[in-house]
Amino acid sequence: GKTEEDALVAYLQGLGVGVRKAQQAKKAEEARKAEEARKAAQPAAAAQPAATGG
Repeated sequence: GKTEEDALVAYLQGLGVGVRKAQQAKKAEEARKAEEARKAAQPAAAAQPAATGG
């Protein structure tokens, strides 16, 4: 019936939100790792002004 349909739609929308959040978290994690790798590749002296500059 109608209630079951609504429940199914809500469930699927919930899944979609979960997938989107997971993808965003994955992208954020990858970006963080890339940033760390970039900082590690720089000499410490060059990295310092960037860190204090905000």
